[in-house]
Amino acid sequence: MKKLLIGILATLACFACFAGCNKDKGNENESSAPSTEQTASVEDAKKNVKALYQSSIGTGRFDYEVVNAVNVAGVSFSINWTVTCDEGVVTLEKGDVKTKVVVNKELTENKAYTLKAEITAPDGTKAEIEFEGVVEQAPSVVPQAITEAPVVGEDYLLYMYQAQKHQDLYFVGKMSGFYLATTNASNGETYADATNVQVEAVTGKTNTYYLTFTNSLNTKQYIGVTNTYNNGSWHDNVFLAESTTSEGTDPYTFEFEFSAEYKTLIATLEGVKSGKDQNVTETKTVSYFLGTSGGYYTFGVMPVEEMEGAYVGKLVKMVDKSTIQPADKVASEKSVLSVQDTFTGAVELDLAVKGTIYTDVAINWEVKDGVATIENGKLTIANPTADVNVVIKATLTCENVTETVEFPITVHPSSDITVVTAPVADTAYKMYIYQAKLGKNLYLTGTTDSAKPQFLGTNESNYYAADVYAEVVESGYKFYFKGESNVKSYIYVETYKQEGKNYFSTKISLSTEKSSVFYYNTEFSCWCTNTGDDICFIGTYSTFNTVSASTSHYMTEANMGTEQFPVVLATINKIDEKPAEPENPGQGGEEEATATLITAPTANTAYHFSFTRDSGETYYFAGSLNSAGYYLQGTTDVAKSKEVYLEATTGGYYLYFMNDTTKTYIEMYRNNGYTNMKLTTTTPASVYAYNTENNTLTVTLDDVLYFIGSFGTNDNFRPCDYNKYISSNFVSHFYTISGTVAPDQGGEEEGGETLNSYPVAGKAYNLEAICGSGTIYFAGTVGGSYKLETTGRIDGTTNKANATAIYFEAAATAGEYYIYFMNGETKVYIDGSGTSTSGFKFTTTKPTDTWVVDLTKKAICSKATGRFMGTQSESTYTNISTYAASNIGGTSNYGAYANAWFVAV
Repeated sequence: MKKLLIGILATLACFACFAGCNKDKGNENESSAPSTEQTASVEDAKKNVKALYQSSIGTGRFDYEVVNAVNVAGVSFSINWTVTCDEGVVTLEKGDVKTKVVVNKELTENKAYTLKAEITAPDGTKAEIEFEGVVEQAPSVVPQAITEAPVVGEDYLLYMYQAQKHQDLYFVGKMSGFYLATTNASNGETYADATNVQVEAVTGKTNTYYLTFTNSLNTKQYIGVTNTYNNGSWHDNVFLAESTTSEGTDPYTFEFEFSAEYKTLIATLEGVKSGKDQNVTETKTVSYFLGTSGGYYTFGVMPVEEMEGAYVGKLVKMVDKSTIQPADKVASEKSVLSVQDTFTGAVELDLAVKGTIYTDVAINWEVKDGVATIENGKLTIANPTADVNVVIKATLTCENVTETVEFPITVHPSSDITVVTAPVADTAYKMYIYQAKLGKNLYLTGTTDSAKPQFLGTNESNYYAADVYAEVVESGYKFYFKGESNVKSYIYVETYKQEGKNYFSTKISLSTEKSSVFYYNTEFSCWCTNTGDDICFIGTYSTFNTVSASTSHYMTEANMGTEQFPVVLATINKIDEKPAEPENPGQGGEEEATATLITAPTANTAYHFSFTRDSGETYYFAGSLNSAGYYLQGTTDVAKSKEVYLEATTGGYYLYFMNDTTKTYIEMYRNNGYTNMKLTTTTPASVYAYNTENNTLTVTLDDVLYFIGSFGTNDNFRPCDYNKYISSNFVSHFYTISGTVAPDQGGEEEGGETLNSYPVAGKAYNLEAICGSGTIYFAGTVGGSYKLETTGRIDGTTNKANATAIYFEAAATAGEYYIYFMNGETKVYIDGSGTSTSGFKFTTTKPTDTWVVDLTKKAICSKATGRFMGTQSESTYTNISTYAASNIGGTSNYGAYANAWFVAV
């Protein structure tokens, strides 16, 4: 019975405790307290407990836990556990939430025991159920690591002690992904299931060996180390080969040197690369050991400088316990003894009081330096007001042999954060993650991540932390953020099974329609929600700074806080000052482009269309098909991207872009059993729907739902099966880009960057016209009713630096806008329905008239009068008037009419 398995089963118990939390609430008041009305019997609870433990309580030497209550259909049933066994075989440690079953790991023979659960309903009715278990006898042999160079031809086991898992791990002669697989205690595997390894001397070198074994197919294989490029970055991997002459394009080695200092095999690799650039030229030489860190069960390779605190692979012999000398026992236990070195807030930590392999090694602790107490093996440090450093000392003793080892500990204060596990309805809290891999608190911003919109975004400053609220519902809480007009955006988690896969994937999103019910899991200190037949918690992992959802498979005592970092609900007592803005913004060079995800796109508004790979590379639509002619070409250069638009139609939208002045549609279609993309100037057959859950376009062809995305190493946009691939990072989305943006088509004119696309709502532009006076710009003043000029009316100016920016506000009808500028903090609209037939006027209220942007004629026309903004090319006017639409492109006594157009600021 492996501890991990029991942890998962205990988690499933929590699932049972909150069964039914996704029921339709109908008209029930969601802010009411959870119901306690009994709707289930004690026999139902008995079936529940049986399902939880009937397959997990069996034969083994591992402690485990059982729950003290189950919840069935909203009814809580208490459980009292008792055990019947010979003295000293099994003991029970009862806690508030769970009971720990502690087994004797030093038995000289197998011993049976009976674990009984007495289940009590709220009305006092009871039921009992018994489980039969066996505690295995302790093995008579233990792994003894070699301390001198290995002997050619002898058999060894490749072993490491995984302190976080409290398990001995042995190599089993095969790979597990990019790592060497090990024994699995939950399957009853021990050292007897391990694979023997041998060493071969490397010709011409001393103390240097090949590490070999014979696999299950009776084939001799060598263990090697390589530095390869995969999944968007360089990685150091272990691999297997049948010959040491197996060369690849990446650096590799099969040679291991036995280190007298580290008492293990070390592989030195030249030409090692790092980072995400596949073509990086900078290399270095790195020495590696076989081992792991964190909560992993497999052998990988790690740089020698990271050996401290890691779990190191050793070549071992299995030797009889009775032959091990006290000094060897103490040295062995000292080598695997570890203590967490960094904490935030108050510390309560159970310390080991005896050896893990040699239990006759006693361990006594004392505080050598700093403010802390140790009592009955528990370390206690109060929450400090500033960083504190503590040193504790362990004394290991076996018979007459004693050794000591010291552990420094740093404790950071957490006075600015108060963790909340039982939130009050509609009270503002914050959510954050302590990302131990980054050493940072990350605060949820209440939005999806701009680069990876399938996850929720965070910020390192709590100044940008969004308020999150809780609704009290049956069996837990619904969490939401408030958007515009106080619209609630709920955190929603779901699991789904990908077609052709035997596992489930998870999604997390913000939704105004769907919501998940969360409860606080006290065992793992995380917020969980039930999704179908599984449990998910929200947080992050590895070195990511986004919020995702993970299943109960990853909820283990060892993982939480080391590999998995769950979301914390809290009140923040001290909010950061607003982070300083860059000095002289916009000066001294180009501002870096910043993408803003669009979650509610509007018709006929210009957007950038892009997807992002796992490696972080973003590809934009480049305005053409790829060389094969079946997909849309992408580019990583935002300056070469082509803006796209949505055109409203029955049932959804068409997707198009402007190819010079030609509207070109992007169509998805079926062709001889394949799904492809094409460009067409005629009305397309495919109508896209906008999927608000994943912020992307979808279309159904031949009963299959597709989105536009990509996969692998492709640089193009292609149709992707929604049900298979929507959880990937290769989903296309709409963005606006600020800072250094793509130059629009149409070329440069004196007035600046002439735009050949619909304006982006809320983006700053200049209003420009060209006449005999040169290029004139709107300057933001008015004195009359009908002209934009320099003397008392809406002024024009030949100095662009004095121009006043205008903005477009999308109207209800596609292609129509209100135009305004800012007078201080006041929004002032330019109204085209003035008192004169050619009139303008200013108003601080939204006018009844709108402006129509005509991309073909490059004209801005009044919807009410049909007149367009402009001047006359040979005049010396420094103003902008309106003219009848029939004059667009025409001439007068003052030369051709020059349309006023919006240009980049």
